[in-house]
Amino acid sequence: MADPIIEQITLKIVELMEEITIANGFRQDLTIKRPKRIHLETDLSADNTVMVQQDASERMADDQDAEDIYWKQTFALDVYLIDSDDATTSLDIRINNVRSDVEKKLCAAANIYLGGLAEIVYPEGSERFNAFGDFASFAGITLNYSVQYKTAFGDPDTQN
Repeated sequence: MADPIIEQITLKIVELMEEITIANGFRQDLTIKRPKRIHLETDLSADNTVMVQQDASERMADDQDAEDIYWKQTFALDVYLIDSDDATTSLDIRINNVRSDVEKKLCAAANIYLGGLAEIVYPEGSERFNAFGDFASFAGITLNYSVQYKTAFGDPDTQN
């Protein structure tokens, strides 16, 4: 059985994000993960870790098609930056570089439709965060991206 369309979309986002490497012309290598538990600290093991998380989902208000349901799914891409004690680069610079690399990848003309799964992908905004705790102290940025897509009415595994 095929994965639901939303899972296929999530997997495509993960696949694209995994291509953000220095070897591919980006400013850094990113490690992409999907959280497996509520306490993310145990999933964080490296600098430049991106947690791909599904956030709010809503049916599009202009949905008038009896055969399809149009959706807007938001993804929170939480990028964790864990600096060593001897780091010299400003966190703002690192955050700006990550934000730019992710936008460059997800909004590229070849990727904006997620291989035909989406009507469009677009950035919704971002927010910096800082965390201090026993496990680690880190900063980062949450990048919010929305994906508009459709599924067949009554069959979330199929697109017409």
